[in-house]
Amino acid sequence: MRRSIFTDYYEHIIYELHPRPAVIENVDKMIHCGDPSYGGAMYGGENSIISLNENATLNIQNNKACSKQHNAYGGAISGGTINITGNTNVTISGNLAESVNGQSWGGAIHGKNVNISNNGSVLIENNAEIDANGTRMLAIQAEELLNLSAGANQTIRVHDAVKALGSV
Repeated sequence: MRRSIFTDYYEHIIYELHPRPAVIENVDKMIHCGDPSYGGAMYGGENSIISLNENATLNIQNNKACSKQHNAYGGAISGGTINITGNTNVTISGNLAESVNGQSWGGAIHGKNVNISNNGSVLIENNAEIDANGTRMLAIQAEELLNLSAGANQTIRVHDAVKALGSV
């Protein structure tokens, strides 16, 4: 229903309301839900390991994992095991997992095992899941193990909810 409203009124939105480019981009993403060109930032299979352990700054923002028929996993990152370690300064914000007819898991991060053990700063905020059950501000979903630990004088700030189905 949501997409048909945007499709039906697309010309009105563009030519009469004159929205900012970011709004136009988001409307296009909603209309083209399920198009692989509008996927999340990083995806690995169920048994994959995704490791972010650079001594750098990493910004993962405004990505969308979207599916019309199936489940949507991790708006920013989805994989088997996800490790964010080292001296990386990480910001993960504004990501979305959206499923029209399935379920959504992890607005920012979804994995079997999620390990954020970092000596840099970590900020995770404004990530969401949307599916037939409604909208939830849920940042991380770990199916088996969730580990969040900060180094000395460092912080991990998660402003959205976190869901661990196994050990924390």
